[in-house]
Amino acid sequence: VHASTSNLSPWNRVSVYLSLCAVSNHIRRFKRPEYIAHRDFTPIECLPDDCLLHPYPVALPWKDGTPEEALRPAALPR
Repeated sequence: VHASTSNLSPWNRVSVYLSLCAVSNHIRRFKRPEYIAHRDFTPIECLPDDCLLHPYPVALPWKDGTPEEALRPAALPR
């Protein structure tokens, strides 16, 4: 990640790539591994305005880590 002289700090930087679109515009042919092109097209649910002040249960798709099959490239359709 780029750092300029006015923004040099000892802390690591992280890049997050996020792409959002309508659920109706989901991927139909998977060419990338699941960790890059996710297969769950469930619509995003809004949490209450105070969601950062109180704990809310949130379903974690991979609570035990990324499954091995999600790291493999998807087979191309024939």
